[in-house]
Amino acid sequence: MSELGKRSSSERAGKIVIATQVIEQSLDIDADELISDLAPIDLLVQRSGRLHRHNRDASGRVKDTGADERGTPVLHILAPRWAESPQQDWYSAMFHAGAYVYPNHARLWLTQKVLREQGTIQLPDNARLLIESVYGNGLDIPSGLQDSALEDRGKEYSARSMAKNNLIVFSAGYSSVSFQEDLSSADWNSGVSDDIDDSYFAGDVSTRLASESVNIWLAKNTNGKIIPYSGGDGPEAWESSRLSVRRGWWEKNKNACIGLSEDCLEDWCREHKKNKDYSLVLLVEENCDFYTDREGLVGNNKKQED
Repeated sequence: MSELGKRSSSERAGKIVIATQVIEQSLDIDADELISDLAPIDLLVQRSGRLHRHNRDASGRVKDTGADERGTPVLHILAPRWAESPQQDWYSAMFHAGAYVYPNHARLWLTQKVLREQGTIQLPDNARLLIESVYGNGLDIPSGLQDSALEDRGKEYSARSMAKNNLIVFSAGYSSVSFQEDLSSADWNSGVSDDIDDSYFAGDVSTRLASESVNIWLAKNTNGKIIPYSGGDGPEAWESSRLSVRRGWWEKNKNACIGLSEDCLEDWCREHKKNKDYSLVLLVEENCDFYTDREGLVGNNKKQED
């Protein structure tokens, strides 16, 4: 922000900012020139909004009136060599990591195709044309990229199914019945079930489609009493002592961590109304190896001393 923000220094010449795609959203930054790897058209449109965002003079100073003096804004796109009939590795051969970030390589090819045809991104004039040329129905996809498109479509259907299974029936109120599979079709449509019990929901509901995570509460044992690691007591103190990690990380590192005994965990869950199957409480003791104040939860990695 200090280098590319609206009121950034006029000494902009010779400065290069290298960033991941996180910079494309919600930042009021202004680039004189912009270079991007090939990405889906909607993301390139978003990134283009960071180019000549504010009116400036030729030296980079913000102007309150008048036109921009930096000339026509140019978005340079680094992309594989154009091919009318690309092979399966058309994108991955050049962007090894990007191939996992943007798995539907057919959409990348369609993006390159429409940008070659149009030559410009003009908003809002050709926004609809650009988007529908990549995301529209009935598009002609090269045979070499069809497997990529079908695999991504399968993941999309799977994600929809997961989202549908996580829908909460608001009319059922606070109950254990929250998933569609727990209700008959009639009950699902009405949101009412005759066999709803009063027990709290037993599972985890994710608010986004991402890698499965594990909630961990950090605690200390003080004179036989389990208290939040952050200090204090009550729900707020326990919430400030909670952290979330990928389940894959936890499976690899759980043997290095010290948790509550079975009986203590059961008592803790009962007191705090948590489900034992989804609750992990780790005891952070002095000089323990799996957690440090400076580095956080390090698992199997031994803490490093200065």
